Amino acid sequence: MISYVAFLVFCLFTSLWLCFRFRKSVARWAVVDGSNVMYWRSEKPSLDPVRDVLSALTAQGFKVCVLFDANAGYLLEDCYLHDEAFAKRLKLPKEQVKVVPKGQPADPFILNFADHAKAIVVSRDKFRDWREEFPYLSEPGRVLSGGYEMDRLNLKPQIDV
Repeated sequence: MISYVAFLVFCLFTSLWLCFRFRKSVARWAVVDGSNVMYWRSEKPSLDPVRDVLSALTAQGFKVCVLFDANAGYLLEDCYLHDEAFAKRLKLPKEQVKVVPKGQPADPFILNFADHAKAIVVSRDKFRDWREEFPYLSEPGRVLSGGYEMDRLNLKPQIDV
């Protein structure tokens, strides 16, 4: 029970820190589920789809933040990659990339940040287990899904099924 409460406090603190750190600008924010998006092109994880999503979002005027599960580095390069390592590979400021702590799911970090920053979420995840806690997930356009059609990135609003 104590570890769960500590985890929730940590999630809230991290989300609030990210939110207030980036809320200074008037730009609209998008939070990208990096561990999900890295599988959009194929079954083999790659940062190329993440880069494509970042490019598409920034072209539409979004400021971006990318969150990864702790094991993402192992899936990509067989070693742990921290925030700065991912930021360097994605050519983003290190403040815009977060690797969640080992053993913690990224979903609450993603959803808390999106909630506090009024950001859109980019992921194929339906977040069904989180809809009661984060009712904004049912708002049209708050969650974008995507994939590749004829080798071209296609982002679209997620349809609630």
